[in-house]
Parts: sequence; structure tokens; C-alpha cells
Amino acid sequence: MKAIRLTFILALALLLAVPAFARDWYVSAVGTGDGLTSGSPTQDLAAVLNAVAANDAIYLNGGDGFGFAGNSLTANVTLTIQSYGTGQGIVSNTTTPVNGQLLNLTSGASGTTFDNIELRYNDLNLGAQGYRTIYLGSLVSNITIKNCTFRHFDWPGGHWNGNAFIVMHNSAHTNMTIINSLFRDLRYSGGAGYDYRHPTITAMGCVPLRLINNTVSNYEGFVSFQGGPFNRDVMVLSNKLYRCYGAINWQKFEGGTAGGLVKVGYQGLAGGEFAWNIIYNGFPDMTNSTRYAAFMLDRGFNDGKIHNNTFYGLGAACLINSGAEIVQTLDWYNNILIACNANAQTGFWSVVNGIGSGIVYSNIWDPFQAFTNQFYGTSTVFIASNPLLDPLFASLDPGNSTFLRPTVAAAVHGYEDGFIGAVNPVPEPLLLGCCLGAVALLRGRRR
Repeated sequence: MKAIRLTFILALALLLAVPAFARDWYVSAVGTGDGLTSGSPTQDLAAVLNAVAANDAIYLNGGDGFGFAGNSLTANVTLTIQSYGTGQGIVSNTTTPVNGQLLNLTSGASGTTFDNIELRYNDLNLGAQGYRTIYLGSLVSNITIKNCTFRHFDWPGGHWNGNAFIVMHNSAHTNMTIINSLFRDLRYSGGAGYDYRHPTITAMGCVPLRLINNTVSNYEGFVSFQGGPFNRDVMVLSNKLYRCYGAINWQKFEGGTAGGLVKVGYQGLAGGEFAWNIIYNGFPDMTNSTRYAAFMLDRGFNDGKIHNNTFYGLGAACLINSGAEIVQTLDWYNNILIACNANAQTGFWSVVNGIGSGIVYSNIWDPFQAFTNQFYGTSTVFIASNPLLDPLFASLDPGNSTFLRPTVAAAVHGYEDGFIGAVNPVPEPLLLGCCLGAVALLRGRRR
């Protein structure tokens, strides 16, 4: 009898120890059901967010719009949020509170994945500031955003002075991945110029961060590294950036907020690779892009590799205003940099200090005045083979397979005999390794 009781108790304990199955929740704009099947969707996304358990999945009906007041949506557990049916489900704001957000992620939401949804910022406001679309609180980690659309809409009466689409609180965020996503229209025209300027992503304390194969248009800066502990092990690869606008009030680039690919602010960046990216400010936008740099370094940027990028229509390639923090070990090679026709500037404009060590090698500059007005530790920076010439692009049509592909003979023999410019996309094994853990898996098998 005792043995039977013991067996029963153990069986009951094992039963209780089995975790509950993750649920799928379905949300439709016209749903009237309980949301537990695709045939019985609910329309109350906020209620679903309050009811979900860890590892549940929320499916938004493709093409449907879901509007919510600012600060009303919070995720507290690990989720997958994606669309079903045709198109992307659209989540947007109906109010814009000062320093508010459309969706707030707490540390409990670490591990959440967003896949194939649209997050839309509607500028309904009459002057609110600091609004962001996704806000990551302290210690939020392992977030993946893929195949998503972020979009800003100006409404009549709107006066946008908000923040980036994705903003991270100034505390450590580990394993952040943003891949294959579209960011649109993150700027506001004030009439006198493009004077409201915000990065697409504000990153704070990221270790690591992966930004791969995203497309950005009509914007004023892709990623800004600011605040908190150092950002480390960053990879910004194979992104395409169109219509970048810098601050209209810059004076020779000293001060203001840089447009372009990267701004490194307070606390700096240690360890990063920026490769195969394209910035294109071609016709008809050349005249609006004369005042921005591809890279703006306000603080230390150490152990960085910047290679095989093509930047078309720049005010400067790299603005260094690092104060007491010298940029160390910056390797800048095999890039193509095209200055704005109306306002050719130096390739590197260094206000103070500059580069302490590294290489500036085998870059094509047109028609930049390379290496003037700079502060370089030239004894420790290897500067060589940077021709000032026209790369003779095969096409300036983004829809053409030969878009920004150089045809000049010098473009095929760069640093380490590599090709110059953003011709090669990010290698597929590297892409898989960064985002899906495939490389780690393969290494484990080899052992």
C-alpha cells in the first residue's frame, strides 16, 4: 500500500511539474471570440497582453489596424508577436503623451520576437516630445525584430519632436537582433529645413547588437550609441539607407546630431564591424544632404572595422569630435565615399584628437579632399592607397542589379586584395550565425 501511495505521489508531482503548453492567441479588428483559435479571434490586443503567459504567441490578422492610446500596451513575459493571413497586422497609437511609447517591454519580456508586423507612429500630437514606438526597459535582453515595418505618419497639426523608433533604457541589453526590417519616414520638416532629427535606433549598453539587412528611408540617422555601459560587439551589416538628412544648422559639422549610419555618444563603443552598407542620397535629394556624416564619433570608438561600404552623397565620411577620448584601432578600408557635388568636404574631419591607431587604406574618394584639417597620430595610423577618383558606377538606379557597382579598375584590388565598396552582401553563414545561432550549433557538432 505504501508503495502504491508513493507511486501515486510521484506521478502527481511529475504531472504538476510539467509546464503548461504555450497558447496561440488570434487578434482581428472585427473579432468577437475568445482569441484561442484563428476561427474565433478577439479584437482586444490589450486584454490579450494582460492574459498571456510566458512563451505564448500572438497572431495579428494581416492588414488589420489596431489603435491604442500611448502607454497602454506593455509586455511582461516572453512572447512571439506576428501576423497571420495576408499582409502585416498594424499596431499604432491614437494619442502621443510626452515621453510615452506605443509598446513598453519590461525585463520579463526578454526573449520576445516580433515577426512580420507593422508598428506605426501617428503624429497626432500638438507638440509632445520624446515619444518612441518600442521602449525597452532596464535589463531587457534577447529581443529579435525581423521582417517588420516601422513607419511615421505626419497628420495635420502634428509637430513631431519625438524620439527614435526603438529606444533602449540606459542599462545592459544583451543579444539584440534587428533583421530584414523596413524603417520609413523618421523625420519632420519644420518648413525652414529638416530641423527635427532623430536616429532610427537608440542603443544603450548592447552586448551584442546585430543590425542586418534592414532598409531605411527618409531618415536622420540609423543607430545612435548613447549612455549607460559601453556598447560592445556590434555588427551593422548589409543595410540600405536612402534619403538621409542632417541637421540644417551645422557649422562645419561641429556639434549637432549626425545623420548617416552611426553616431557614437556618451560612453562610446568597443568592438564593432560595419560592412556592406549603402547610403544613397542620389537624385533628387543631393541638395538636401550636404550636412551630414556617415559616422559621427563624439566619444571613444575602439577596435572598430569599417569596410566595404558605399556612401553616396556625403558631407563628410567621418566626423571625429572625441574630446579627451582618442579613437583607437579604427580600421577603415575598401570603402567608396562620394561627396555632395555642391559642397565637397574632407573625408575625415577631426575637431580634436582623432585617430590614435589603425589603418585608413584603399578607400575611393570622389571628390573629397582627403585628410585635411585633421588630428592624426600619423606615426601609428597607416594611411595609404586612398585614390581620389570616380568609381564609375554601373548604375544609380536602386532597382538595377548593378546599382552602385564600381567599374573602375582600382575597385578590384583593395586592402588584402579584396573588392572595394558594398558589392558583396553579408555572407549567408555569417547571417545565420548572428541571428539564428547556427554557427554555435555547428561548432558544437564539430567538437
